[in-house]
Amino acid sequence: LGFLAAALGSHMVLQRAPLAATVWGFTAPGATVTSTIAPARPEECEAVPALASGGACATRTLTCKAGADGAWRQALPPVAASTVAFSLTFASSNSSAERAELHNVLFGDVYLCGGQ
Repeated sequence: LGFLAAALGSHMVLQRAPLAATVWGFTAPGATVTSTIAPARPEECEAVPALASGGACATRTLTCKAGADGAWRQALPPVAASTVAFSLTFASSNSSAERAELHNVLFGDVYLCGGQ
């Protein structure tokens, strides 16, 4: 099990507002995980009214605690759909080696399809 779930990666799309996307991973039980979300190009972000008015253009820092099993989950603030890319960083209080960065993350509609 990795610090950041294998399902998450750079160049992905996360669910847009009004829903909050959730990121997750594993670290030492009880460790604090700090997550930071910021637009890759703040000037582009400010030019999109839905993002600028919703506060998405500011760098936001969030924290959560890992459970007894070491699993952590962080709900991100809702972000309106757009073509503005965001960067996300994650760090654990357990170890300086437990860090991850995601680049070029977009927010939009996410569909999961299954079939036979």
